Amino acid sequence: MLASGLTANPILAVAGNHRQNATVVAVDVAAFLPVAEFTALVDDTIDAVHALPVPAGRSAARVPGERGARTYRGRSVSGIPLPAATWAALADAATDLGVPVPRPP
Repeated sequence: MLASGLTANPILAVAGNHRQNATVVAVDVAAFLPVAEFTALVDDTIDAVHALPVPAGRSAARVPGERGARTYRGRSVSGIPLPAATWAALADAATDLGVPVPRPP
C-alpha cells in the first residue's frame, strides 16, 4: 500500500497493462540500537521462522531472500536454464553475427 496507495495507483493491472510500483526505505539501524544487537535479533528471528512446524507435504518456512539466494548459488554453478527454443534462437543469432556458440548445457 505504501507503493501503490501513496502514488494513487491502487489497481496494478488496468486493461491488460501491468503497472508496478515499489517503495524503498533506508533506516540507520544504529540510530535505534547497536548494529550487533540488531544482527543478533535478525538471526534469532530467522531461526524462529525456520523452527516453525511445517505441514505435511510442504517445505520448511523461509524468510525473504532465501529462495533468491539459493537460485543465485545454483545458477552461478550450473548456469541459467533456458528453454530449447530460446537457446536455438540465441545460437542462430550468434551464428549470423559470427560469434562462436558454446555447446548447449
